[in-house]
Amino acid sequence: WLGDPRFDYDLGSKAQPVLLPCSLPGYEYQLDPYIGCGHQCLYCYALCSQNGGWMNEVRSYKNLSERLADQVSQLDPQPIYMGWYSDPYQPIEAERCQTRELLQVLLDAGFSACILTKSDLVVRDIDLLLRMPEVSVGISLGFSDDCLRYLLELGTPRNHSRITALQTLKEAGIDTYALICPILPFLTDIPMLLK
Repeated sequence: WLGDPRFDYDLGSKAQPVLLPCSLPGYEYQLDPYIGCGHQCLYCYALCSQNGGWMNEVRSYKNLSERLADQVSQLDPQPIYMGWYSDPYQPIEAERCQTRELLQVLLDAGFSACILTKSDLVVRDIDLLLRMPEVSVGISLGFSDDCLRYLLELGTPRNHSRITALQTLKEAGIDTYALICPILPFLTDIPMLLK
């Protein structure tokens, strides 16, 4: 991470939706608790699409929980995908707990979530996740070598921490999945990651 993230509650107007259309099969909407990502993965498609604008700050919408509650009140309960443009459990989440707040909003409205993260911090919210119908959590891994991981994913937890988190979630009764991503020629050792 290249410095302290700036957290801006004033981004976005009240009318701007926080639930956005999701192109993944099985999910109508996706939700990003943060704009920008402290993981700073050098290969990130979202980072590249912002022309490097996320390199020095992490932002959020103003009154995000209230805006989400308003939006879900107009929808039928369903799973919401989290982790499309930024990691919901990036480093600032440990302090801000914004993802946890949004999970509580979804839970209170009878919604569920499908979460993709690179962080073991997700285990903090097992208590909420267990109360959601059809919840699932995935952890992505791209590199079996932690030295290489550190070069390309500077702000992410070690692989061992991620795998332990996945095991903890599974043992708690939460549906889990692992995503090998990115797959970079000569760098991603798929057989080793599968082991």
